[in-house]
Amino acid sequence: MNILLTGSTGFFGGYLLKDLLKKSDEILIYLLVRPKHLNRLKKKYSTEKRIVLVSGDISNPDIIDNDELADKISNEVTEIIHCAAFYDLKGNYGQCFMFNVVGTQNVLYFAKKCKKLQKFHYTSTVAVAGNHTGFFPEDRLEVGQKHFDHYAKTKYDAELLVRESKIKGIKLIYRLGVLVGARDSGKIVKIDGPYYFLYLFKKWSKSLTIFNYLKYLPMPFNSKAVFPIVPVDHCSSVLSHAVGNEAFKEDKCYHVISDLCPTMEQFANEGLEAFGVKVKTIALPKIKNAGKVMEKLGLPSQLLTYMYAKVRYDIHNYNEDFKELPKCEWDNYKEKIFEYVKNHEEPS
Repeated sequence: MNILLTGSTGFFGGYLLKDLLKKSDEILIYLLVRPKHLNRLKKKYSTEKRIVLVSGDISNPDIIDNDELADKISNEVTEIIHCAAFYDLKGNYGQCFMFNVVGTQNVLYFAKKCKKLQKFHYTSTVAVAGNHTGFFPEDRLEVGQKHFDHYAKTKYDAELLVRESKIKGIKLIYRLGVLVGARDSGKIVKIDGPYYFLYLFKKWSKSLTIFNYLKYLPMPFNSKAVFPIVPVDHCSSVLSHAVGNEAFKEDKCYHVISDLCPTMEQFANEGLEAFGVKVKTIALPKIKNAGKVMEKLGLPSQLLTYMYAKVRYDIHNYNEDFKELPKCEWDNYKEKIFEYVKNHEEPS
């Protein structure tokens, strides 16, 4: 297998690279990395013969800097895994558009030149569902939804590009849930998603006096909203399972979330209990100034999309094609998440 991988320096990409190297001694991975990372990665992978570092940038029309190497890769690569993206819920539109939309377009342009390409793997996000209510199918993208942050909108546009592209080989799209740390550690590299809540609960646990007088804590969320979280190592095992696997023979999309995701109410109450804050939450109806309430709590307003979500994620394709993988349930890894937050300061 000859693979071109983008995004290997990211949180998810780092786990995926390790899993790919475990798959086979015969694998060859071309790592597309920006020039600023080259020296550090040369030292890191100096003894790994199955990795070839490739200087480039997905925001450039020619994603690989060296034309001769680009030709070589296009003649040899059998699978492309496109994980690189600009992920920041507070990111501006220009940044999100350049890396998520233009970057994906440039990678697809290169993919069209790859003569032996068998699979194009693309990591999307469940955030493309936007404000959709009800069943969100894996096989469809456009269901009349709206998006309330630039990341979700540009990832939607990027997935649309992948779906409509005419490239050799099959296209596999993975809509990843909200990533949390690995099941054996809970470790993260920056505060995100559920960790905003947990570090807030940790802060509250250090000043419990006020909670001695409270029985209930009003919080802005829909009590039945599903929090689509998923450990990063599970996502990595899913994608690496499909790489080099001849059972995958047609274009498909998958929702990659925990098998039993918690509701927002369950997550909040279990998190508060884990940090010794003995109050129960009361779900507040969504109001116009919910964003300001979030700011007062120290939470990004962009999380409101998940907190008031009324979407149910279709997992038919996932269950059909990844039934060999172990189940990944919130109850089986939540303690590691709580433990990590208790024992580590908030990442900068």
